[in-house]
Amino acid sequence: MYKTWGSFERCAGIANAERRDALKDLRTCLFFERQRWQHYGDEPDAEAIAYWRWLVDEIRGRAHGLAINTVLHLATSHRRGGI
Repeated sequence: MYKTWGSFERCAGIANAERRDALKDLRTCLFFERQRWQHYGDEPDAEAIAYWRWLVDEIRGRAHGLAINTVLHLATSHRRGGI
């Protein structure tokens, strides 16, 4: 993720602000939170695990929604002769 955002600082800024606008933001938050706990060598507490689970559920929901929207778009384009 650091490479994706161009720097550790930018990645940290997105995660620390808990940006949730896009799927990429959610993935960044999950990645960075895991890295944070690993860096300090601690086991995640119940609050962290609950947040991680929420992030994973949100990522799944959005990814599923994107997949459905893509299929619907392709079907609609095909019917109009777009594909």
